[in-house]
Amino acid sequence: YSNISLAFQHLGVALTAGETVELHDGRVLDNKQLFVEAIRCDPENNSAAYNSLGSVLEVGETVRLHDGRVLDKKQLFVEAIRCN
Repeated sequence: YSNISLAFQHLGVALTAGETVELHDGRVLDNKQLFVEAIRCDPENNSAAYNSLGSVLEVGETVRLHDGRVLDKKQLFVEAIRCN
């Protein structure tokens, strides 16, 4: 993992559902958005962020990644396995 990716991942894990954090650049992100940022920083080697993001999504919920893919819970877990 890159250091910045790991930082986004750890910050996402530290937040509770519905909690947000303001970053130094002014963005206010929740845990899902932090996991998406972690994936953006290291999309090929970030099984932990894919797994964490899948864990916080509700069944039927999807998320759009920075590369344009829209993934659901199951697809995120498949990506986590692919990265390992």
